[in-house]
Amino acid sequence: MKTKKQLMVALKSETFALQVLKKVEEISGDNFKSLRRLHTDIKTIQDYLDYVESDSAQQSVWLTIRFAYEFENAIQYVLRKWRYEVLVKKTIRGKAKSDFGVRVKNGKKVEDIFFEVKTSRSKNKFTGATHSNESGKVNNYVFVNYNVNIDYELPSLKKDTSAMHGAITDVHFAIMEGDIDWSGKASNNSSFTIAQIPVGIGKAYTVSLGATEPKTKYMALARESLMKHRNNQNILEVICSTR
Repeated sequence: MKTKKQLMVALKSETFALQVLKKVEEISGDNFKSLRRLHTDIKTIQDYLDYVESDSAQQSVWLTIRFAYEFENAIQYVLRKWRYEVLVKKTIRGKAKSDFGVRVKNGKKVEDIFFEVKTSRSKNKFTGATHSNESGKVNNYVFVNYNVNIDYELPSLKKDTSAMHGAITDVHFAIMEGDIDWSGKASNNSSFTIAQIPVGIGKAYTVSLGATEPKTKYMALARESLMKHRNNQNILEVICSTR
């Protein structure tokens, strides 16, 4: 069984972030297939969104939600490949709601550490949900703030591939150890809330791709271009690891 220290070192590495991003690009094309079987004029991500919703805000929500689930599951996939004991998402009534967990050794004890995955395409902030009174939030996060090229040309359905290499252009990838304030209070219903990274966050917030730039109250989240990590086929090149 891996240790807590090994887990946190792995999660905070650039290699982990890149392997997650590579897997997301490998599988995300499945979100853009069904309507193309009905509308042959759909060529790009934006074309697809135009058939999904007419309102640009709703288009953005649809796209972000699809990628959010891909990130969540790609993170678990990479951790399993690296031989970590991954636990499925769990709601602990009266305590917390998570997206995944990892069982590790912490000294002589076995500990289950739970995480939330928060992704956003909005600059400098993350969106989430204010969970009900019965379940709060966990104290560990994987934060991914990224950009998608909506003019990306979707792969031909005849190729029978889900890969969208190059669709994600730049990323801010970080791990948060500890709690963070969300602009919303728990209720009996869920509602969307926003989190920003305070300038005094210190070592609790570790960036593996991108950077933070201190402003008046909150950090600006600088994204890193992925171009330098791509080969001539636009595929992210990552050194294999089993940390």
